[in-house]
Amino acid sequence: MLLFIQREDGKTALHCAAIKGQLQTIKYIVDAVPAADLQKLISVQDTSGSLSTADLCKILSVQNKSGETVLHLAAYRGDLEIVKFIIESLPASDLIKLLSIQDNEGDSITHVRAYDCSTEILEYLAGVLPENSLYNLFSIQNKAGDTTIHKVLAERQVQAFKTIKSCLPKVQFYQLLILQNKKGNASLHVAISVRNRTETNLVQPLIDSVPADKAFHLLSVQEEDGNTAFHCCRSEETFTKLIKFMIDMTRDTDWPELLCIQNSNQDTVLHHAVCQNYTEATELILSSIPSAELNTLLNVQNTHGNTPLHCAVCRGQSDPVKHILSLVSVDELFNLISMQNKDGDTTVHQAVRKYNNMQTTNPLIGCLSAANYVKLLLIQNSHGDTIVHVAANYRKMPQNNYLPDARKLSEFWKTLTTVAPGDMLQISGKQNHQGKTFLHHAAEAGDAEIFKYVMSLTQKADLCSTYSLQDQEGNTFIYCATSLGHTDIVKCVVDSVPSADLWKLLRIPNQQDQTTLQQAILSNNMETLQCLVAAVEATDLYTLLLTQDIYGDTAVHSAVNGGHVDALKSLLDKLSPKQCQEILNIKNLKQFTPLIVAKSNKQYKAANCIGEYKRKAENYFEGSSRMSANLRDSLKYLNERNRDVDIIQLPVKPCTLQSVAEKFYSDNVYRMSAPVRGRCLIINNRYFDRPTTPAPGQVQLEHRDGSEIDVMNILNVFQQLSFDCELKTNLSSKQMLADIWKETQHPDYKDILYFMIL
Repeated sequence: MLLFIQREDGKTALHCAAIKGQLQTIKYIVDAVPAADLQKLISVQDTSGSLSTADLCKILSVQNKSGETVLHLAAYRGDLEIVKFIIESLPASDLIKLLSIQDNEGDSITHVRAYDCSTEILEYLAGVLPENSLYNLFSIQNKAGDTTIHKVLAERQVQAFKTIKSCLPKVQFYQLLILQNKKGNASLHVAISVRNRTETNLVQPLIDSVPADKAFHLLSVQEEDGNTAFHCCRSEETFTKLIKFMIDMTRDTDWPELLCIQNSNQDTVLHHAVCQNYTEATELILSSIPSAELNTLLNVQNTHGNTPLHCAVCRGQSDPVKHILSLVSVDELFNLISMQNKDGDTTVHQAVRKYNNMQTTNPLIGCLSAANYVKLLLIQNSHGDTIVHVAANYRKMPQNNYLPDARKLSEFWKTLTTVAPGDMLQISGKQNHQGKTFLHHAAEAGDAEIFKYVMSLTQKADLCSTYSLQDQEGNTFIYCATSLGHTDIVKCVVDSVPSADLWKLLRIPNQQDQTTLQQAILSNNMETLQCLVAAVEATDLYTLLLTQDIYGDTAVHSAVNGGHVDALKSLLDKLSPKQCQEILNIKNLKQFTPLIVAKSNKQYKAANCIGEYKRKAENYFEGSSRMSANLRDSLKYLNERNRDVDIIQLPVKPCTLQSVAEKFYSDNVYRMSAPVRGRCLIINNRYFDRPTTPAPGQVQLEHRDGSEIDVMNILNVFQQLSFDCELKTNLSSKQMLADIWKETQHPDYKDILYFMIL
């Protein structure tokens, strides 16, 4: 009520502030007075009965803290009477300025009305303003770049949209439609992007208002991410209507050009249709383009390198895949199918990676010639995987075993029957970046079916070379199958490879110097181990058991370390007593024999088992004839530390004896009994402990020159005899006794020869 108090001349505080140009005071008054009372306050006249137009315009142009004028507030409330009063109080020139004032968000009065379903104020403005002024008013953009039409569409105000359309000429209305906001969105982008069930109610009147010659321009507008209205569409119904609209409205030259527009992800409209699974729209697009332009469109790759065919295959859309293939010429089919994306995958790589893939894989493979199919199978992706790598790798994924179509890949492997043996050898030899062939993946999956196909398609002479390929860790595929306990695959290999080749295959060491036989022990798979042991000759098994890994462990070490007594027996039962003795005396890098390994790991059953085999070997040789005196006399100790030398031939006479036992005890050959024959402690006290004053009768020993030479001679002799020697010098009597006692406690003391020299 205070603001309505008038002076003698009738002026209120608002009059005085306006006359003196005190805009800040006017702002405070406008902010303080409710919109409903502001009209009364502005209407108060002084004694002269008038308020100048300039003063009134100043008052009405005052903005509050939010940047809103009186007109903004009235429009927001939907108060048509206040809006009419203000508009009728001002001349046209001042009115346009007032209507164009924007608040802090950049919104004009028409932006504000877009929030309400009432169109009374918009219709009133359309009746009092000229067309050019209306267009200028509706085209004002706020801080986000939105015009009134953007706001109307965003707020789903269909009636307001129709009102604006009816009050503007077609040319001006179209110009309004193509204006883009800060994000690059034109009106059609906004209408399509609105997330509500009445989306088509917004889009339909919009596209109906577009002239035929302007349709291409409107639909080719791209927002900041490069998306056209097609790319933004998330409704199949709306997308299909837009496609039909464009097919009817655009010229033949415009339509293919529009479809080739790519967004920031390099997706075309066809990519979008396929990725969104818009089947009907996809069929319309494919059927509406001439074959020359269609080939260009189908070869477009997005940022991931995927063509529309990649996208259709990846989503298991068999019908679009078949439609695309039916439209492409025979000459272009292989190029399209074999095109690789950024991961190096062809369409068939992607097809076989899907659990229900055969519906899409069969059409892709079926349309290729045999020669092109082989070319396709040899293509490697960025990981080095061929299609058969991907197919075999799919089989080893545990989660795929529970899928209803998990075994449908059998159909894929049957397609390999058309491949010639030479081509199959080349395909089988392809290694990925991990060095794995597809057979490695098949072995890990335990899929013997794959091996049966490969064996039937590969010549036996080539099988060993294929099977011998190693991955980065040095593993062959039979090693992988053994480590996972896939005995059926091991049996397939054993049955298909000659014994001579099998032995070569089994002796291949990996990066840990482990063989397949040792891995069978480590995985404790008795069925696999027995299969391998039965498949090799005794001499080959003996050679395999001599092999040591990087820790010096043999397969026997591994067996006793895990307490696998049955495995140990399976290995040793096939060997001769002499071979058993040699194998059981091999030491690892810790200088542990299998017996020591068993005892140190408390594997007492394994230790007892080894003890039995050692006793059998010792008993076997006790009853044999002794070595002749002539051989002992003529035998010179050679360097037995060379483990590669198994039998040393003496130049007495040629050896013609057959059995190992006869060779060992014959007069013309000497055979090493073990890699290490015994231990020898050598103590050289050049300077003896003696009292300062010798006792009566005690001999005073002098320093002897050449004692070092004596020691070296002794040391050399025992080393040549394969003794582990330890040399100690100048020990006190106390230390000497301690070292001698310590040596007698050595774990090997009871099992091998022992010498001590003072």
